[in-house]
Amino acid sequence: MIKAGLDLANAAEWEDVVVLDSPDYYTRFGFKVALVEDFKFKYSGPHLMALALLEKGLPELIARISYAPAFNNLG
Repeated sequence: MIKAGLDLANAAEWEDVVVLDSPDYYTRFGFKVALVEDFKFKYSGPHLMALALLEKGLPELIARISYAPAFNNLG
């Protein structure tokens, strides 16, 4: 399912994908904590990772990360 989602992201010409989950799981798909460790977002930390889909890497600044509505219930 992850690979299918990344295929769709590539087909849509996304520049990157950011996830908030287990590094043990997502690093096997190429996601890296280091790519977003300098960005400050509500859930920044060791579980926030990114995957650059273009050879140029991530843009200088990610302007917005959208979280699923369920995150509104977290403390």
